[in-house]
Amino acid sequence: MGIGTACVTVGVAVLAVWAREGALAALPESRIARALPVFELAAGVLVTAIALSLLGRAL
Repeated sequence: MGIGTACVTVGVAVLAVWAREGALAALPESRIARALPVFELAAGVLVTAIALSLLGRAL
């Protein structure tokens, strides 16, 4: 069961990277294309903050 979960996780990650590369390639060289990584970083920081908050409550 663990191997199957790992295979699905890796497959989804590969598809996500492929889709992101294609989406960025379709955008013209504009402000949105340059600002997208900043939004992704902000979303990652938000998810990390929420996860740490939940971890702190669990401990």
